[in-house]
Amino acid sequence: MDQNSDSVDHEAIIAEFAALRAEILQRSNLQWNIFALQLTASGVVFSFALSNSTHIAILLILPVISYALTGRYVSQAFGTDRIATYIREVLEVKMNGELHWETWQRIQPLQSRALGWLSPLFLVFPGVAVIALASVAPYVWASSNTSASKRALIIIIWLVGVFVTVLSFQLTARRAFKRKARRAFKRRIWNVQRRLGDNSPAASHDADPTAGQISTHGSANKASESPPIAGQ
Repeated sequence: MDQNSDSVDHEAIIAEFAALRAEILQRSNLQWNIFALQLTASGVVFSFALSNSTHIAILLILPVISYALTGRYVSQAFGTDRIATYIREVLEVKMNGELHWETWQRIQPLQSRALGWLSPLFLVFPGVAVIALASVAPYVWASSNTSASKRALIIIIWLVGVFVTVLSFQLTARRAFKRKARRAFKRRIWNVQRRLGDNSPAASHDADPTAGQISTHGSANKASESPPIAGQ
């Protein structure tokens, strides 16, 4: 009876894992669609604005569009991270280490911060907004062909564009740099290692696929006396 129950639980966990991985794939595809939409919208707006000098003011809508799409893109990324956390902290534990991809992925060495700044997200989202604001700035601040009330409205819209561009940059940076979160996770793993040490039942288990930093049962495998994040 217990074996049948364990088999059912095992199959249910595998089914849930497959469903969550499918949702991650769906979110990834949606992110790509958002990325492509941002490129397309930027190209269309810039083409229209540059086709005639009287159309330059249309560039004021790009910061708002970029901010909206940035928020959507980043929300999908954070949703994926939440799913990965659930798989790592709930499903992998229930499976007694038979699932270990998310844990292994989490503890891999981080990319350098310099490479993070080279992410195309900065150019495609806040970068486009900055270029649009810079291009329309002479029209906003130096044009003498508009009434005072209309110019005041244009200046307000431009300032709003600056504000949402800063927000877009912050959202993009949060996505591009996840160093602090990963370091906190690695430090938490190291603390577990120190508490459990060699007294853990899993200490004598076979080598873990995560290179000895975590055992296959989610317990710690004391590999060294220094934190795994040292030197990073």
